[in-house]
Amino acid sequence: MTTEPAATNQGNQESVEQIPARMINEYAYCPRLFYLEHVQGEWAHNADTLDGRFVHRRVDEEHGRVPEPEKVVEMPRLHARSVLLGSDELGVTARVDVIEADDERVIPVDYKRGAPPDVAEGAYEPERVQVCLQGLLLREHGYECDEGAIYFAETNQRVRVELTDELVARTRELIAEARRVAANRTIPPPLVRSPKCPRCSLVGICLPDETNLLREATAEGLADEATAENELPCPSKAEAEPRRLIPARDDALAVYVQGQGYSVGLRDEVLEIREKGKTVSDARLLETNQLCLFGNVQLSAQALHELAGRDVPIIHMSYGGWLTAVTTPPPHKNIELRRRQFKAADDKEFCLRLARAFVSGKIRNARTLLRRNARELPRETLVRLAYARRDAERAAALEQLLGIEGAAARDYFARFHV
Repeated sequence: MTTEPAATNQGNQESVEQIPARMINEYAYCPRLFYLEHVQGEWAHNADTLDGRFVHRRVDEEHGRVPEPEKVVEMPRLHARSVLLGSDELGVTARVDVIEADDERVIPVDYKRGAPPDVAEGAYEPERVQVCLQGLLLREHGYECDEGAIYFAETNQRVRVELTDELVARTRELIAEARRVAANRTIPPPLVRSPKCPRCSLVGICLPDETNLLREATAEGLADEATAENELPCPSKAEAEPRRLIPARDDALAVYVQGQGYSVGLRDEVLEIREKGKTVSDARLLETNQLCLFGNVQLSAQALHELAGRDVPIIHMSYGGWLTAVTTPPPHKNIELRRRQFKAADDKEFCLRLARAFVSGKIRNARTLLRRNARELPRETLVRLAYARRDAERAAALEQLLGIEGAAARDYFARFHV
């Protein structure tokens, strides 16, 4: 198909970075989500995003032709799919799922999974803003557009979205806010115990409750204890405790292939381990978090591509188990995170605080395991480990911390009898 080219600036005006309309939708939904995706390049799938991709599988295929604005009246049955539009004046781009013609007007239609919510407007603000933005882009290109529509695939319902002055003003306001947030390079704080978080695909990256808990603890530590009006209210245990928004652990396991001459291939959602073409074992992709190949083991290109797409590393080992290479997907896109990590690594005080927490937690876990499992455990061992944990939390240098960790490890492993 042919699509309308993005609008361009005239003269010597500088071109501005164009923000995708979907990112404005995300900003209206949650500014932190917008920043994570648009600025830091984070992304993760969940059931909702995969379902949405399936719903869009047809409208994402380019089809049909968008005529010049003055010729729309000649094509009353216009139905173009996946049309890319852009405007430097608005500073946004959008891929419109469907563009329809109604007399001399055009109507952008946005496809959504699920059913329309029970609200007066027929759809939530982020979705209405996204459709409004598509309508504004069509206007920028000379088309007459005063309404849009949202099609909900689950119920086959279509919701009309009128491009009112209030909605247009709100849309422009959100564009300006999103651009300021992106330029400021400071990630917005998480939503506070919001019902939006559990279904968000980036909840495991955002960690809203954990981040808010740390922010509250930091604020309380900096508060002036001597001034009553400066003291922050202490949240209740129910409010402070993070919700269980993500699984406590990943049930996926590593797959080890040691048979010489074996090959690993892909069949549907399953890795098949074969010997001379005969399947001797298999492993579901959903239950695999890494693939370890020892010696002369072949891996098909199809399996390699699928594992890379799922961020599953492939470990290549020698016959004797020595590491040869690691095959991983492209590196992480979050440059801000990497810069802060390297900067933090140069901060000796910060590194010491982290090391204290690591060693203290390790000693506490060791003490707990001994109390649960060791037979005839001397009380002296538990006392020494308790003191070691306290000393680890007070260590003044990394060298001192190494000594404390070593002494605690000696006490712990001394209780194991071969």
